[in-house]
Amino acid sequence: MKNLVLMEPHSFTCMAIRALIPEDVKVRGALKGFPPLQSMLDAEMIDILVMEIYDTNLFPMDGIDFIRNNSQHWNNVTLIVFTDVENIFLIRELMKCKARVLISKKDPLECIQHAVNKGITGDYYCSPHLLSVVNSDDNELSLTSSELRVMSLLLNNNTPVEISEHLGVSYKTVQTHKRNVMQKLGARNSFGLLKIGYQYKVKL
Repeated sequence: MKNLVLMEPHSFTCMAIRALIPEDVKVRGALKGFPPLQSMLDAEMIDILVMEIYDTNLFPMDGIDFIRNNSQHWNNVTLIVFTDVENIFLIRELMKCKARVLISKKDPLECIQHAVNKGITGDYYCSPHLLSVVNSDDNELSLTSSELRVMSLLLNNNTPVEISEHLGVSYKTVQTHKRNVMQKLGARNSFGLLKIGYQYKVKL
């Protein structure tokens, strides 16, 4: 019997996922955070992982980093990502990871059931909804010109005060642009924003 673990911050969604799991698969746990999930992965207690890319902290980049940092596990553990994230940048980064199955919570129920079954039997699957988000001309990562300027200056080691003086705008305006960029890119803090800018080579 295969052992499955759920990592989903919302209890109701977790119950709904449980209803989709075949009876010959044992659900060993329903977790709400990455630390206990890491412990179970390291102890080799999981055959199948169904996870959202954020935990109760609600930072999707944490989930993508978690998947990347545990790449050694995905040859032995089937990774099924079940997400409501629609940020095109985050979805593209997620598609570069080793998830066997990518499911959108916005997919029809029959698609979700089909995708779960595909993952459990070892097949690959990608949500039609996530593919449409990535392929849509209307859903490009849309940073405004002001946000792009602020991001570019941050990546060139300028402080918000220096950016404010350089652009001739208030410090508060710079902070607003910075906050908007962080939200669009899924960054938790300034360090995370710079990490995304450097690591993922955001085009400016």
